[in-house]
Amino acid sequence: MENVNESTVDGKKRRKRISKMNSSALLEVQRDIVELQLARLELKRRREWLRLQKQIHKRDGFKHYIV
Repeated sequence: MENVNESTVDGKKRRKRISKMNSSALLEVQRDIVELQLARLELKRRREWLRLQKQIHKRDGFKHYIV
């Protein structure tokens, strides 16, 4: 009975240690994901800005023809 009890305690200790490792690894992965999402947002914003600049440039180009 005692041996079985000790083994379960050992098993729990091992599980706790593994879960701690997993949680830190998960945090790292989550941080990477957030960084990637921010990079994607930055790219989207830059792309949108460039598109608007092109539109403004085109509009300014048309003004010359109208006037």
